[in-house]
Amino acid sequence: MTEDTREAAGEAQRGAQSPIARRVVERMRAGRQMRRWSAAELAEHMTAAGMRWKRNTVADLENGFRKDVTADELVALAFVFNVPVTGFLSDDEHPLDGIEGRLDRLEAAVFGGQA
Repeated sequence: MTEDTREAAGEAQRGAQSPIARRVVERMRAGRQMRRWSAAELAEHMTAAGMRWKRNTVADLENGFRKDVTADELVALAFVFNVPVTGFLSDDEHPLDGIEGRLDRLEAAVFGGQA
């Protein structure tokens, strides 16, 4: 499959993800980018957490080629990102910050500056 064909197929499949799966994948991508992890690095962390993920697993989820995240994968993502499972489901503006991010924002609010 050429890159253009795969991209067009991804466009057609993106709508196939449920709203919940889309939110989980968006949060996964945001957490990965916030930590400056490549797709391969996230896959390594997920594999260490018991999921047999490869770089393509991450890419396929983020690009809409794979439509679902299993409950086991959701729990592993929460473990890898050190946040509660609800962090992937909530409307919180900073759901994957974990305690460190929340403390940084609190410190910025109290002492000034940007978080």
